[in-house]
Amino acid sequence: KKIKMLKNYLIIFQILFSITYQFWEGGHMLVVQIAKQELISKDPSLYQKIENFVTILNPLCDSRSQTFVEAASWADDIKDDSMDFLFGWHFYDKPENEQGLYKILNPEGEKYNSVSAVKRAKEELLKQPYMKINNQFNISLQQAFYMRLLIHIVGDIHQPLHNINMFNSTYVDGDQGGNQENIYLPDGSKIILHSYFDSITSKKEFDVQRPLKEDGVKAFENFGKQFREQYPRKSFGNRINLDIIQWVQESYDIGHKQIYPYFYKNQNVTKEFDQQMFNLLKEQITLGGYRLADFLIDIFEKKTQNEFQEKIKNIRQQNSQSQRI
Repeated sequence: KKIKMLKNYLIIFQILFSITYQFWEGGHMLVVQIAKQELISKDPSLYQKIENFVTILNPLCDSRSQTFVEAASWADDIKDDSMDFLFGWHFYDKPENEQGLYKILNPEGEKYNSVSAVKRAKEELLKQPYMKINNQFNISLQQAFYMRLLIHIVGDIHQPLHNINMFNSTYVDGDQGGNQENIYLPDGSKIILHSYFDSITSKKEFDVQRPLKEDGVKAFENFGKQFREQYPRKSFGNRINLDIIQWVQESYDIGHKQIYPYFYKNQNVTKEFDQQMFNLLKEQITLGGYRLADFLIDIFEKKTQNEFQEKIKNIRQQNSQSQRI
């Protein structure tokens, strides 16, 4: 009887887990899809080089994350207690604490947050392996891991409620970026506030299962093109930059100025607000894709420069040694 009860609990847990995390697969894949299209349009060979840092880990991953785009959600796939040190890297919980009632830890002082994750990934990707790597691309396990983490975390940064944590007399320990509140959609259905934004305002066309089938791959390619057409690079001006702190600040400002003020007043999402938030998230996703592409280009340009300088250094050392002989 106890075994049967345990099995039932496990089934319930699996269902809840899939509901919690499957929503945002679409958003993450869209960010990476847009980055992929940008990279290919600028330098197909560079894209292939970047993709190798993802796919080289395929033998250790399940069927859900065997492509560059599908690997966007891999960092959620590996969430479990053995990897709990990674949990903080998905968020930058800047406090929303207008009442000033509680002493709140500032995320800037935390070791693990989305900003530190992106910086750490960049640092690791720029490293030269100090020992010979047993693959043709000379990619280390650490670099493969951090590449998959990077393409996910940049997506998290552009979901506003991953960058804010509200504290007040009701949520004395914080609302965990809207994970403690329920809201009601225009059709009357209930959803957690955070999930509403994770799911791109609960739009069914983005609620997908990996691995993607052929029609799913094509659909996301088309979504990427549509988003880029609706929000071209020039529409963002100087917002397309490599300033990670600005990225999280902008997302926080959206939560602070547009999301929480609305839900302070009521829990019901009107059709007008729903459309407004849908457009906002499409814009954020597209911006995230542009920024991710540029961030990766910057890393690999620096990486190429470092490798060239290292070769020159080695040649000089060899010449110096031969002259001594």
